[in-house]
Amino acid sequence: MKKYLTYALIFVTMLILAGCTAAVKQAAQPAIVPPVVTPAGVIPIGTYKYTALDQEGKVIAAGELYITAATPSSVTGTWEIKTAAPQEMTGPQNGKGAIHGSVEPKSGLIYLDLNPDMMDNNVVLTGIFKDGKLSGAWGWYGYAVKIKGSFTAELKLFTK
Repeated sequence: MKKYLTYALIFVTMLILAGCTAAVKQAAQPAIVPPVVTPAGVIPIGTYKYTALDQEGKVIAAGELYITAATPSSVTGTWEIKTAAPQEMTGPQNGKGAIHGSVEPKSGLIYLDLNPDMMDNNVVLTGIFKDGKLSGAWGWYGYAVKIKGSFTAELKLFTK
């Protein structure tokens, strides 16, 4: 009987140690790694939760921006957005597309063109990255169209 009790005690101890080891491994790999410090105008690479508002403050579009490369002078990535208003109010920011952007070094303003392959039908985001969020104004610019609103793009997943 002592022999079985000893084996049971060893088995339980091994289970506890294995569980603690798994918990330590899991804690060592967090899902979101926030950026520590970014210089003015530098936007961290990662996934951003995007929300666009009209001039009255109503949500007209939401989705994600994926910043895949960023330097002190340029930004590239992709986007996936669904609109909650007619295109006449949102411009071409529905579906998926590429992001090409630039950074103004002195002011830190970040410009993101959501339609870089179009000549006169562009949605452009202009904002500042601060406290884990890119926020500012969006505008739909075309030959005869000019509609504006505000936006936020909150960093969800930081990628090194």
